[in-house]
Amino acid sequence: LEVILTHEGRALVHDLLTLTGANVARVLKLPDPGIDDARIPFLWWPERPTLFGLTLRLLDGESVVDAVESYAALRSVEARG
Repeated sequence: LEVILTHEGRALVHDLLTLTGANVARVLKLPDPGIDDARIPFLWWPERPTLFGLTLRLLDGESVVDAVESYAALRSVEARG
């Protein structure tokens, strides 16, 4: 499974997963330049509904078996440390 997350035409995440069962869970991490306010443009606010492009492609080797494009948003962020 190939996962691509984009924002304003720029790929933020490009991940490949090997599926071994019916369910999969994955944490996709956004780039972190080390600046606290750097991720603020990614957050969804009612006044500024930021959406990410989301592409999922099911692969068999290098062949695309199925694909879907949609969108996603970040409505909350939690930091644990």
